[in-house]
Amino acid sequence: MRPNRIGLAALMLTVLAASAAAAQTTHNAVEVRGGVAVPGFDFADVAKPGPTFGVGYRYNPTGGVWVMFDADYSSQPAADDGVKTTVVHLIGKVGRDLVDRANPFSFILNVGAGVMLFDFDRETTPFDNKTYFGSNIGAKAGYAVSRSLTIYLNAQADMAFSETSGAIPTSNAWIFPLTVGLAYGF
Repeated sequence: MRPNRIGLAALMLTVLAASAAAAQTTHNAVEVRGGVAVPGFDFADVAKPGPTFGVGYRYNPTGGVWVMFDADYSSQPAADDGVKTTVVHLIGKVGRDLVDRANPFSFILNVGAGVMLFDFDRETTPFDNKTYFGSNIGAKAGYAVSRSLTIYLNAQADMAFSETSGAIPTSNAWIFPLTVGLAYGF
């Protein structure tokens, strides 16, 4: 009977050690950021760069892979013949950190998709809201100042597949949010 107890104890210790190792590789983080959102291409004809801020959640299921959800708000002042536009970006992303996790630096390349909500501030139609499918590609460069706090520079390219008629003179409205952020990992 004694060998069975030793075997059972060894099995339990192995399971506990594996659980602890899995818990160390699972990593969550919340992020806050702010900066400037720059309209691109044809969207720049009707809107100017404006302030942006956002929040994000990241989950690291394994190695250098990140699953992310970002919610950003940007306010684009009207260009000369354009219209003031407020944009809410709701984007799910998958990212890959190209730097070893033991290093305090990180460089994450990401790609994603979601929705972008446009609110056009026009006197004739005060509630002119449009929701478009959006795609994303970008990068985050970070430095971990402590085990749980990381400072990020964030450059993203969000593209809304819009309609050519209306306030946006193109079928794909590009916005480039350039931000600085803090991420708290837990």
